[in-house]
Amino acid sequence: MIVSFDLRAALATARNSVAALSRDQAGDASVTVLDSLLAGIDGGGELLATAEPEALEIEPEEAEQAEPEAEPDVMLGQAHEAPPVVENAVENPREPGPVRGEPVEHRVWTPERDARLVALKSQTPAPTWIAIMAALNELPGAPIVSANGESCKVRFFKLQKAERERVADQSAPPAVSAEDLAEARQMMAKSTVGAKALADYFGWSLETAQQVAMLIRAEQEGPAK
Repeated sequence: MIVSFDLRAALATARNSVAALSRDQAGDASVTVLDSLLAGIDGGGELLATAEPEALEIEPEEAEQAEPEAEPDVMLGQAHEAPPVVENAVENPREPGPVRGEPVEHRVWTPERDARLVALKSQTPAPTWIAIMAALNELPGAPIVSANGESCKVRFFKLQKAERERVADQSAPPAVSAEDLAEARQMMAKSTVGAKALADYFGWSLETAQQVAMLIRAEQEGPAK
């Protein structure tokens, strides 16, 4: 095999340069490859062009770059949709009005029970609270469990108050908004506020303030128990 002296000299020079400059395993592997090529040239054998270097240890930074990127939570080109929020609006079962968000059999107070409660209490003479509780438990709904039927009594007075406020809202002067009427109720419930104070605070006429004060006082007094 005829080998050019210049080729061997170039390979030998490259081998020595790599061996002198390299201090890692990648450089050692390069020197091994060049040694194999020189041995093939000196022995007249075939050039070991495909000599496999030793396994190289990858630096941590290179390993991070080699790892594939994690797939994003949201596919590209698709809008991210937030998980649906299931609203279960359940009002206080002791407050007037139907309770939403749960089956009728799980409710304590239903419209049917409220109507029956008012009807029984309107009778003359009215049944006892224990008898009323027993009658309401015959209707669909969660069992009413209360000592001496006290929960039925509380419910009845809440229904009465709600009805008085509803009538007062309809009877209030047209110049009085529902928000102002509700605020006036709070003011008169916390202190002995009179018509003059309401007129000054809301900017109503004295006549309008007197009408509102009378309505609210009627609500507060309520029917005789």
